[in-house]
Amino acid sequence: MRKENNTATPRSISTPSARPLYRDASGLLLVFLGGGAGTVARALVPSVAAPIIVNLAGALLLGFITGFFTTGFFTTGAHRYGARLRLLLGTGFCGGFTTYSSFVALSANLATGEVLSGAPEELARLAGLTAGGTLFGGFLLAFAGMTCGRALGRRFPVLPRDAVQRHAMPRRAVGNGGGNTSGNAGGDAA
Repeated sequence: MRKENNTATPRSISTPSARPLYRDASGLLLVFLGGGAGTVARALVPSVAAPIIVNLAGALLLGFITGFFTTGFFTTGAHRYGARLRLLLGTGFCGGFTTYSSFVALSANLATGEVLSGAPEELARLAGLTAGGTLFGGFLLAFAGMTCGRALGRRFPVLPRDAVQRHAMPRRAVGNGGGNTSGNAGGDAA
């Protein structure tokens, strides 16, 4: 007997309905709106240390968003609220709010004496502390945010499957789904 080679693609890849939300126009609009709000929020932080402040705050917020919207109610199949809110707040707002390029520029400017004056070895140490502290602090804050987000997200119960189906979009009856018991899909007597 010859064994068949089953090379079928997974349903999530092969069907157009499984298209990721971030590739839809509505998903891109959410990222656009969130990114604009995040950029404005970043501009409202007046300080030489603004890149450090916004990156640490953004790490905490993104960790919370990731933890919260990947647990509980927001993970049920009929609801795409979690995915939409992650796009709006996580990808959009946090993406616009945080700034890697300004963080790197600040660290480089500290090392070269562009921002502060002082001995070169002291400036290099300050730049290293700034870069290392921001990266390590960002990791710790993201972890703390995820932990808090998951804990809060678990307080929202996952709906039972029948409740999810009641709130889902109604489906159109196809074939014998209209209550016809004669076996004829058209409803006519044979």
